[in-house]
Order: sequence, then C-alpha cells, then structure tokens
Amino acid sequence: MHIRKAVSSDAGELSALLNEIIRAGGTTALETPLSAAEFADWFIDGEFPLACHVAEHNRSLVGFQSLSLYGDLPKGVADIATFARMKPKTAGVGSALFPATLAAAESSSSNSSMRPSAPTMSAALAITRRWALRPMTGWSRFRFRTGRPSTGSRSVSA
Repeated sequence: MHIRKAVSSDAGELSALLNEIIRAGGTTALETPLSAAEFADWFIDGEFPLACHVAEHNRSLVGFQSLSLYGDLPKGVADIATFARMKPKTAGVGSALFPATLAAAESSSSNSSMRPSAPTMSAALAITRRWALRPMTGWSRFRFRTGRPSTGSRSVSA
C-alpha cells in the first residue's frame, strides 16, 4: 500500500468512494453525497483541511484520511476522518494512513490533539484504542436527518 498526499485530481475517485459509504449509512455523520468539487473543498484544498492523505493499492485509491479544523473546535484540536473503500475492502487502510496524518498534525499549529470523527462512541473509542490516543473531556453530539441521535464522539489527545 502506497500513502501520499491527496491532490485535487483525486477528488472524483475519492468522492465516489465516500458517497458509497454515505449511501450505505451508519458509519459517518455525513448524509448527503458530495460532488468532486465539494469533496476537494471539504477535504483537500478548501478553507478547513490541514492535510489529506490517500492510500493506493493495485493502482486504485482505497481510502483517505483527513485532518481538518472544521467547526467550533477547541484551540489545538483537529478532527481526523478516515474512510476506506467498502468493495473491495482492503485491510489496514486507516492504520497505514495514520502515521502521515500524525506527522501532519505534529507539524501544524493543531498538533496537540486529534478528535476522531465517528458517529458512535464505540467507533470513536475503537479508533482511540487502535491508534493509542488518550481520551480527553468533551462530547460532540449531532442528530442525523432521520432524527436518530448520534451517541457522540470523544475528543482524543495524541
């Protein structure tokens, strides 16, 4: 698996990957598919992204990980979002991407903390354990358009 920085020309393939996950539901807070232009703005070269890396396997993009400052985050905290292709599934995408994202966080002004973007507490805690991050105080709750509340995500510190 090859890890590299995402570029704008990746947005078409990455938005298709993300939109498949959005349509499946239940694993992301995102509920509306994104165009390639929206994807580039949100994750690659817009106002809020700090870094976005992609994982390539067999000449295909199999996942991406984004570090961003979207929303009302405490100073020194950034959101980390990880998405991997559902079909065919490639094991280890998030773990392969994480060292590049961690390096980007360490070199940015938001290097003290990363908060995993996850629609459930159990998903956020699984990420926290897998990547050896420490839980921090603070909850982020949201409601899906269907009315189903999230169980929140917990802020974490590297």
